[in-house]
Amino acid sequence: MKCANRPNNIFKFSHATAFATLVTLFASLLSACSLPDDVVEKRTAIQYEIDSIDAYHRLAASTFELTTPSANTGSPEQNINDEPGYQVRTPSEINEQVLALLSAATFEQKNFVPDTYASLTIDSEALAGAFNRQVSDKHYFNHDLVSIEVDTLEYSDGSTRSFNKPFSAGKQGYYALELALPNAKSLTAISTKITYPAIVQESVLLTPSTTDAIVNTHAIKLLSLGSHRVELQMPQSLLDTVMVVEAEDLAGLRMRTLGMTSESIPTGLQLEALANQRRFYRRVIDKIDAREFATEAEIDRYLKKNIPNNAVPMAVSKDAQQVLVSYLFPRPAQSLNLVIEILLAPQETNIALKRADSFYFPQNDGFQLATDYDTELDGLIDNDGNWIGSPQYQDLRQHNRYFYSHATHTYDRQYLHLDRQQKRLTPVNYSIDAQPSIKNDTLISIDQESNRQGIVKASSGREILPLQYPHIMRIGAYFSAAVDTRNGRKYLLVNPNGQPHSDTLYQRIEENNGRIHVFTSSLDDRAKLIDLGPAL
Repeated sequence: MKCANRPNNIFKFSHATAFATLVTLFASLLSACSLPDDVVEKRTAIQYEIDSIDAYHRLAASTFELTTPSANTGSPEQNINDEPGYQVRTPSEINEQVLALLSAATFEQKNFVPDTYASLTIDSEALAGAFNRQVSDKHYFNHDLVSIEVDTLEYSDGSTRSFNKPFSAGKQGYYALELALPNAKSLTAISTKITYPAIVQESVLLTPSTTDAIVNTHAIKLLSLGSHRVELQMPQSLLDTVMVVEAEDLAGLRMRTLGMTSESIPTGLQLEALANQRRFYRRVIDKIDAREFATEAEIDRYLKKNIPNNAVPMAVSKDAQQVLVSYLFPRPAQSLNLVIEILLAPQETNIALKRADSFYFPQNDGFQLATDYDTELDGLIDNDGNWIGSPQYQDLRQHNRYFYSHATHTYDRQYLHLDRQQKRLTPVNYSIDAQPSIKNDTLISIDQESNRQGIVKASSGREILPLQYPHIMRIGAYFSAAVDTRNGRKYLLVNPNGQPHSDTLYQRIEENNGRIHVFTSSLDDRAKLIDLGPAL
C-alpha cells in the first residue's frame, strides 16, 4: 500500500534512546504502510484525523477498514479464523510482535568522535511470520516506493543542522536502517521526512513512549477551502475494502466522495470507466445527513433503495451529529487506486465537487467544477464555494482553459470560455484542438461543422485569426495557415498576434535550428529558401 507524503515527522532523540527511536520509526512505518496483503482483520484500520482551521469545517475522523471476505460466498461476516492456516491479529497484537521481533534483531551502535553510527537489521522472513504471510511473492516494504531521510538535526544549544541523509533499506532477505549522526551526544531532536508517491501531506509526532498511540493515526491539515485528496494504492488482495466516513459536523462538511481508478486505463479516461460507481458514491454516501433520517431503519431503507447489487452495505450508525456508513467495494479484475476527495464549503451551500475532472486536470486558478445536489447540473464554484453563474450544464468537463458540456461526439460539444475577471462562462462558436498547446497565450480553434481553423487568445477567448483556414500548425511561436489556391495548397506565415507576416504565400514553411525557413518552390531547392529569423 502506498501512502501519502508525510513530511516533518519529529521525534525526540537522545543518545540513550537511539535504539528505541529507530524501533519506533521502523514499527510505525511497517504498520502504517505495510499492512499484510492476504489477511487483515475486519477491524484493522488506518485512521486519518482530519481537522480544518475553520471551526465548523471539520471532519473528525475518516477510517479505512480493510477486510478479506470469503472467497466462496463473498460474505464479509465470515470469521477468517475458521480458515485453515490463518490467524487474524489485531493491530495491537501485530505491533507487539513486531516490536518484540525488532528487539531481538541485530543492532549495532558504535561511538566515534564526534559522530555516532547506529544500524538496525531485520530478517524479512521473520517479519513475515509476525503477520502470518509468506514473502515469496511480495515484500511488505517496497523501498523503491518509500523513502526515509533525516531532514534536520536540533542540538542542545538551540542550533539546527540540515542533514538530508537517507536511510538505506532493502537487501534480499532483510531490511536495514542505518544512521550516522554528527555530534550525537548533544542532539535534542531529529526531524525526519517520509515520502510516499501520493499527494496529501501528513504530520506525525513520534516518541518512544507512544508507539501504540501513533502507529495508526496520522493528522491531515485541511488548510483552505477546496479539494483535498488522499490516494492509497493497494495490491489486488486488499481490494475488498470497507470505507467508513465519520463526521462531527455534517452541516459544515458538504462533500465526501470516493472512487477507484485503474492504473491500466489512460489518464484522461480513468474515472470515465467508473461513471456508475462515481454517481452511486456521490448520491448515497455524500448526501447522507443526520437531519434527513430519524432512525437507523430509515437509513437502511434508503441504502437498500439506492445501493446497486455490486456494493454490499456493512454497517450504519447515527446520532444527533453524525452518520457512519460502511460498505464493500466489488472486487475488480486488477490492482486499483482508492481515491478520496473532500470539499469543505459554507453550510448554506448544497454542492459537490466534480471529482472526475479535478482528479486529472490541473487546478483552474481557484475555480472548481461542481455539481448541484438538487438539480444534478454542473457549473463552477470559486474558492469561497460560491457558484459562478448558475449550474446549468450536463456533465461539464474541462479542456485546458476551456470547458465543454459533454456530448457523445466531439462535434456536438458546446465549448465555454471562463472569463476569470468577470467570473462567468461564455459560450464560444468553436472547439479546441484535442491536443492543445498554449504558447504566447494562443490556441488553435476549430469549427467542427466547416472544419475550418483559426487562432484565439487562451486567456480571453478573443479570436485573433478568423476560422477560415483548412489547417493551421505551429512553427515555433508562429503559425503556418494553409490556403487553397488554383495552383494547389499554399501557406501563410502568421505571427503570434494573429497577423500575417506578409501577403506572400509560400510552398512550405519550416522551423530549422530555431529559425523560420520559407520555400518559394515546391522543389527541394535550397536556393529557394528564405531565412526569416528566429522562430521564438
